[in-house]
Amino acid sequence: MYTRGELWLCLIPGNSYNLQITKTPSDATEDVIYTSTDNSIASVTSNGHMSYGSAGDATIRVSGALSGKKASRTVIVTAAPVVEKYLVIEKNLSEIADAGKKAQESSQKNLGLGKLATKDVITANDTGAVPVADKTLPVGTDLNAITEPGEYFQNVTSNATLALNYPEAVAGALKVYLTGVDFGACRQVYMPYNSTVEYRRYAFGDPLVFSAWKA
Repeated sequence: MYTRGELWLCLIPGNSYNLQITKTPSDATEDVIYTSTDNSIASVTSNGHMSYGSAGDATIRVSGALSGKKASRTVIVTAAPVVEKYLVIEKNLSEIADAGKKAQESSQKNLGLGKLATKDVITANDTGAVPVADKTLPVGTDLNAITEPGEYFQNVTSNATLALNYPEAVAGALKVYLTGVDFGACRQVYMPYNSTVEYRRYAFGDPLVFSAWKA
């Protein structure tokens, strides 16, 4: 009366299928009854609609309501394939920003850098270091105006004039040290480029007054 099938494979949980039955003779009108050996794996409604549940195998049987003629087919339900995610970028890259923020906070804590960890360039003032000049003092610079601590230089002798309070008219290097007794109070050391002589002087008071240079 009914065609007996062999096997259905690789059915995925959550999917469904309408069973197709071939009756002999083709114009037979007898009602059929569907059963399953394990409804948790594959279940069938009275109209032949089969749904797949968990992975495993079950046998689907169909029988004539009056004749008792039977046919069956075994189905194997396999778990859906798991697609591994090797790289997932979510939240418009905000998770990368979060990771960077955590790394920044960690560096601030472990290295004691504080807000310096957020800067691209760190100056001498940021770290409390003495600044070192990377270019010559501009033309017309009066040494009385150089009171900030650091190292400076004048590489053009014609710019080192007595009128601008150089100890001698020779290019050289200048070091300035703060003394802190008054605003701008400092000590200056000037070293001509062509000798071992060192000139020293100091300044303090309000207004600021420089002493004479002494070698």
